[in-house]
Amino acid sequence: MNASQMNWESESEQAHTNVFVLVHRMLRGKYILTLVLASIFGLVGGTLGYMSQEPQFKSVGLIRIQPTLPKVLYDSEQSTAPKMFSSFVSSQAELIRNGDVIQNAIEADEWEPVRRLSSISTPSDIQRGLSVRPDRRAQEIITVSYSHENPLVSTAIVGSVMNAYLAKYGKEGSIDNPEIVNALKKRRVDLMAQRDSLDSQIANRVSSVGTENLTPLIQNSLLKIRQFDAERKKYSDQLAMYEQFEDSKSNSGSDSMTIEEAMVVDPMIADLFNRRNGLVDAREEMMISEGLREEHRDVRRITLMIENSQTQIDKRLEELRSGDIASVPIYEDGKQILSQNVLNARIARIDESAGIEQAKLGELNTISINLESLKEDRSGVQQSISEVNRRLDQIDTESQVDNMKDTLGKISIAGKATEPREPTSDPRKKLALVGFVGASSLPIFVVLGLGYFSHKIQYSDDNILSGASSGIIGMLPDLGASLANQELATASAFAVHQIRSQLQIKAEVGQPQVYCVTSPAPQDGKTSMIIALGLSFAESGDRTLLLDLDFIGRGLSVHFGYPNADSLAEAIDSEEQTNELIQDTDFEGLHILPAGYGDDERVSRLAPRSVARLIKHVRKDFDTILIDTGPILGSVEAVFVAPQADGVIMVVGRGQYKPLVKKAIDQVNAVGGHIIATVFNRASIHELREASSSMSVHFSRQVSRQQEDVDNRPTMRVGPVAGSLFSAKAKSVDTQPPRSTGS
Repeated sequence: MNASQMNWESESEQAHTNVFVLVHRMLRGKYILTLVLASIFGLVGGTLGYMSQEPQFKSVGLIRIQPTLPKVLYDSEQSTAPKMFSSFVSSQAELIRNGDVIQNAIEADEWEPVRRLSSISTPSDIQRGLSVRPDRRAQEIITVSYSHENPLVSTAIVGSVMNAYLAKYGKEGSIDNPEIVNALKKRRVDLMAQRDSLDSQIANRVSSVGTENLTPLIQNSLLKIRQFDAERKKYSDQLAMYEQFEDSKSNSGSDSMTIEEAMVVDPMIADLFNRRNGLVDAREEMMISEGLREEHRDVRRITLMIENSQTQIDKRLEELRSGDIASVPIYEDGKQILSQNVLNARIARIDESAGIEQAKLGELNTISINLESLKEDRSGVQQSISEVNRRLDQIDTESQVDNMKDTLGKISIAGKATEPREPTSDPRKKLALVGFVGASSLPIFVVLGLGYFSHKIQYSDDNILSGASSGIIGMLPDLGASLANQELATASAFAVHQIRSQLQIKAEVGQPQVYCVTSPAPQDGKTSMIIALGLSFAESGDRTLLLDLDFIGRGLSVHFGYPNADSLAEAIDSEEQTNELIQDTDFEGLHILPAGYGDDERVSRLAPRSVARLIKHVRKDFDTILIDTGPILGSVEAVFVAPQADGVIMVVGRGQYKPLVKKAIDQVNAVGGHIIATVFNRASIHELREASSSMSVHFSRQVSRQQEDVDNRPTMRVGPVAGSLFSAKAKSVDTQPPRSTGS
């Protein structure tokens, strides 16, 4: 957007900040139509709303759910208050709304009045109007209600639903509920059959082992297995001695075998060696403690024993070194052990016996575990049977009390369905009000919408006009094609004088003023307004020139009787030829420079310098020059005149499109023109009367009364506003001679 152009979006937002002003603008001029339509629509909507429903008759029934029942002997859920009683009551309320209950109610005999007097036939029809809710003041009470236009229908529905609910769920609160009793008896039969089956399985397990107590058999089997393990370990250790001897033999050479190596492979040498060492220690201790010498008899006896042991060691060592060891026995604790073959045979026999005993132990353990499990299952089944028997005995005992014979248990009907005698609610008035308000608001919103989205200018205070920032906003009425309303015509003349006076006030005193008069589009009443404004300037004493530069429309030339004048485009560069084209009018001080004939084909001759030269020339002889150009958006001459003039007067007709006006104002600003005044033409009579000051209206009425007897002579067609000024000037022309232009 050009820097000189307006930010129309921000202007629009600022103007719409006041909602009431916005609504007033959208409804202005349409208040009566809107009120009439709103009244008609409101009456129709209110009537339809009033007739849409009938008065409702509400039937109410009460269901009581007791938290406890009297205790006879046993404590039961009936004699003990539940922890979640409010939740239980709410769940019962949901059961009443259940489709099965309502379906049972429809199939009951009490439903006959409903079937005969209404069209209600499905559970969903009832559920929409059925109200079931716990009473806040009494926790035990559930209120069931239904509203219908027929009191018999509402009463029948509530009664049928309550009876159907009591028939289906009433026994749930009774201790001798047949369903519970039958379920308990069936449970007892099933448990007893299960117990008999377990007894049979236990008997089969016992018969397979001959006793019910398997602990001694298991312990005896474990003892045998331990004995087998100990005996096998003994023979395995002895057999390991042979293997150790063989390994030592293979790892050590027989010729170089030392006494220490021999002690490892031969227990006999180790025993002899240990015995000899013990004798040596005993001899030394004896000699030291008793102070004996080697020659002593006891010492010599021990020495012989030592030598004998050494002789046996050397002999045994020699046998080992010789390599002949097959016949060498192995000793353990001084006793020779069995041979390797015997040891292997005994170990194999022990392993076989241990395996048989291990399998027997596993079978005993399996039977024992299975038997214990069966006994535990039987104990649980027997406990369940005892519990069922206790529950049946409890029910039989508690149900014998006299004060429970006439009641079904916790659930009972506390209040039967009431038959309403008078309407409990009459929504017709509310619906009539809603219908009236809703229907009457429809045309209002339609008119508001049409006004909001309308792109046409209807009033002089539109933001588009004020957006031109002209400072002067004038308004001229829509008088039609005649001046029949003399009062309004006179008031309109005052409006023109007001525009002229503001222009003169803003002008520099003693300096000629040139105004470019244009419009966004044709048919905005631009020519009529410029004639009226010229008459006003002339009446004020200014030498006024109406310069017709609208080479296409030539409205001024035609209206003043110069449609075939010489072409202004041909003489625009010559001051003498221009002066010759200036013509007098029938009104003192008012002159016209017509565009001439055929100049619509000579528009291309115009240039900014020629237009500037023409304006400079006419400034010398006239006080006010009003230049009539074509629409700013569709003419060449308006673009040339706008920046050369002292101000641009933008004429906008009522009904003109807002986007077109925006573009026209932006175009003037873009070429360097300055909009000094915005004139709203063809305003409604109502707006004109509101906008005029009370003094102007009063004075115009006085003038209108004074001119009632004045003869209306024919006038040329210059528009209704200019016509009112023509009529005022005609008298002075009849009494005074015409003046020349002086040019």
